[in-house]
Amino acid sequence: MATSINFTKAAIEALPLPSPGKRNTYLDAKISGLQLRITSNGIITFSVYRRTKGGGPGRVTVGRYPATTIEQARRKAAEINASIAGGGNPADRARAARREMTLDDLFNEYMTRRAAFNRRPDKPQANYRLYLSHWGKRKLSTLKHEEVDRLHKKIGRENGIVTANIAIKLLHVMFNKAINEWRIWSGENPAHGIQKFPEQSRDRFLQSDELPRFFKALAEEHNDIMRDYFLLSLLTGARRSKCTGYGMG
Repeated sequence: MATSINFTKAAIEALPLPSPGKRNTYLDAKISGLQLRITSNGIITFSVYRRTKGGGPGRVTVGRYPATTIEQARRKAAEINASIAGGGNPADRARAARREMTLDDLFNEYMTRRAAFNRRPDKPQANYRLYLSHWGKRKLSTLKHEEVDRLHKKIGRENGIVTANIAIKLLHVMFNKAINEWRIWSGENPAHGIQKFPEQSRDRFLQSDELPRFFKALAEEHNDIMRDYFLLSLLTGARRSKCTGYGMG
């Protein structure tokens, strides 16, 4: 039978190591179901062991000590106990969490599903790699609005407001697609409601080395009206306000 002790730093670090290949289990004297197991090489793991309303026993790993503190383990155990009391099964939720998409998964899904529409896939790939990929291994549910807002401001300070707006727009679109269109994520969009930096509009003129790519893209445009509109405007030198006479305004 497992020994019950009051989990304290001093008590845990004084625990004897079991014989090779064995592990000892200790119960917390304060929180029901919270236990720790220590292996012969000194690895200490917190877990909660309880019976669910379905009758079966279940163990949910909380974390390793000391990365997971005693206070954190007790808080998590209290949440799990409350969930079991309400009829939930924390083991089911733990399995679901392990299956949850990471941000890398979502980006790969985005690039695959948008492949037919991405004429320059290198742009979102570079954007993601430079500004979002440090979150790539994180589960989607762990990304919070506040940290996305902080990242937006940080990129704005270090790389410019336009770059910051583009990065956050990519994140926002990825989550929106997953939630509203593809229905592969049922959580929240952490980029929703982030106020974009105001951008100053400026005139932009095609450079001579850009013309071949421009005409190639124009020739591939599926909308005949828009393609003819741009060609007519370009060849006549007309401003947009002067094209209304052609029925294009």
